[in-house]
Amino acid sequence: MQRELKRITRRQWSLVTRGQLLTLGVSERMIDYWLETGVLERVLRGVYRAGGAPRSWRQDVLAACFAAGPGAVASHRTAAALYDLTKAGAIEISVPLGRGSRSSVATVHRTRDLSSADVTVVERIPVTRPARTLIDLSAVLPISAVEDAVDDALCRRLVTLDRLRKRLDDLATNGRPGVSDLRRVLDAWLEGAIPATVAEMRVVRRLLAHGLPQPERQHEVGRWHIDLAYPDARVGIELDSFRWHGTRRAFDRARARYNSLVALGWVLFSATTEDLRGDGAGLCHLVAAALAGATSQTRFAGSYLS
Repeated sequence: MQRELKRITRRQWSLVTRGQLLTLGVSERMIDYWLETGVLERVLRGVYRAGGAPRSWRQDVLAACFAAGPGAVASHRTAAALYDLTKAGAIEISVPLGRGSRSSVATVHRTRDLSSADVTVVERIPVTRPARTLIDLSAVLPISAVEDAVDDALCRRLVTLDRLRKRLDDLATNGRPGVSDLRRVLDAWLEGAIPATVAEMRVVRRLLAHGLPQPERQHEVGRWHIDLAYPDARVGIELDSFRWHGTRRAFDRARARYNSLVALGWVLFSATTEDLRGDGAGLCHLVAAALAGATSQTRFAGSYLS
């Protein structure tokens, strides 16, 4: 019987529930005996840890789900942390509407619209899928944090833009918090190439906030590509300083790429750490001036040729 107990706890972060033990045929008396002798340790009501097993944040998350009963899943900031979109912190779970909402270890969200399509398993923990997680996050985080989480999820292809927008439309019931904020966050995303990093989308957001047009992402020029580009004006923005070139050869290739693009008439700007941490005003003003200059040159050439 203890061999079967070990098999279960190995796949459940060292946890087992009273219901699972009873299903195995373990009697109430045997459960109490195992608790008295240290074979099991009580974690929450009806949830036990294998004796001597280390405690962890993920174990606490799964224990909170087990204690809340069938249908309980990690959600909101906890789900985001399981996807590495935010840092691990206080535990949040969602349960079907009508279920008790009290927990000694977690914040419990009661929901009427958590469907099976919204749920998956990550690291052996039931959790909301990325689309639902981002929608829930928009109700509990400031918009700047939602931007980072959305951009990270889309850049890492945890969810597609179409899937996220469709699920948002499905759940955008009257009064649902965060919907308008999330729609504004998604407005910066257009169909097309996906940025290589969240940093690229931060720059896009800075450009749009300063009234500049949407740049083309991952624009190709011959055998080279530019992170963000305004092809008609031959103005580009690079984020090379945020990448690890690794070898001298890679570094030299980056310089050769830069020289080739400049020779083709491109004006290239490099985004700085300050541009990403602040409002990016300095970079945006330079880009705006370059775009205005390109427009003036085009008008001058047109009037001269006419």
